[in-house]
Amino acid sequence: FERNGEYHKCTLICLSTGVWRVVSQCKPRSKTELWGVDIPEFPCKYLQYLDDETILPGWQISSFLRSSSRPSASHVSAKFLSGVAPRSLLHSLSPSNPDPLIWLDSYKEEIDGLQRLGTYEEIDYAAYKALRAKGAPKALPSMCVQTVKKDEDFNPDRAKSRIVVLGGNHEARYWSNAEKYSPVLSQLGLRLFTSMAVQHKRRLKQGDCKNDFCQATLPDDEPTIIKPPVGCPFTKPGMYWRLRKSLYGLRRAPRHWFDKITGILKSMGLRTSPHDPCIFHGSLLPGSAPIYIGLYVDDFCYFSSDPKIESLFEKLLASMCSVDFMGDVSWFLGVSFDWSRSSTGDISVHLNQAAFSQFLVDKHKLTTANKSRRTTPYRSGLPVDGVPHIDMPPEA
Repeated sequence: FERNGEYHKCTLICLSTGVWRVVSQCKPRSKTELWGVDIPEFPCKYLQYLDDETILPGWQISSFLRSSSRPSASHVSAKFLSGVAPRSLLHSLSPSNPDPLIWLDSYKEEIDGLQRLGTYEEIDYAAYKALRAKGAPKALPSMCVQTVKKDEDFNPDRAKSRIVVLGGNHEARYWSNAEKYSPVLSQLGLRLFTSMAVQHKRRLKQGDCKNDFCQATLPDDEPTIIKPPVGCPFTKPGMYWRLRKSLYGLRRAPRHWFDKITGILKSMGLRTSPHDPCIFHGSLLPGSAPIYIGLYVDDFCYFSSDPKIESLFEKLLASMCSVDFMGDVSWFLGVSFDWSRSSTGDISVHLNQAAFSQFLVDKHKLTTANKSRRTTPYRSGLPVDGVPHIDMPPEA
């Protein structure tokens, strides 16, 4: 929140009187208020506060913002970063790094998420040797990958830390492709979902399963021990992590997660499409309107013709796994969604990949590349499929 020309990390609360208030506290979850500012008519003017950057969401977003037309999952904001993503955890926490506190918060967010899910337990060297004597594999190295996530306009949005196991090159166990395979929602499936939602006069909603791979329990026959990332400030030297649940980087992690989320959705009474294993549909209650879910790893979109069924689905899923619900889909699989409703109640949506296309151009350094009309089969004024190839001149 901007106050006296400076930004402060604050909490947004709604008082019993119905007035929204920005509060600065001496410690997280502290009841001691250092200072606070009432925000008149916040539910009506919050978009204005966001647009003029009086309020910059990005830490713990209130439920009001989550359910609005501009929702966001809770995360560590990247809006104040003065440098690029660091190459290692040691570098990110180094005094020479211009943003050590932001990356420390980002790493702590990741650690807190793993501990909340019970992903690992710390063991000392003696316990590690005892497990090795019982046949446990050698401890695998790990690292922290830190990146800057972008929003739908490809502006810095989130400082993200992810602890990954270097299992691809170091894991001694062999898994077949079938044992590692995990399907994802296709672009065709996403467009099908979108057209179905528009037909039912509904907007697609979006959710994100937090720390998805870390929610799947490891089988007893897959004991895994890892070394904490080098430079981890929350683990004592000489300690190891014995994994209770899967972790990013393990070869079977995607499969374990897909099996878990599939089991959760099927336990609700949903079934998979015979044509796409990532599309689920069914009724949550006898005689109720069906709900449709499309799954892409930890991201998913969903809709039902009955908003009460959507709310029921959200409550059921939140009771079974750690998940954020982010309102109407605005950015999914590299596609930007712009929804509108007519006076008759009909829904329309405009899909575009302008930002993603520009990202590809910048990534491959094609901004200054020479352009040629021969690089595309498109002819101005004619549909591509409507041009008979036998009539096209050789130079085309």
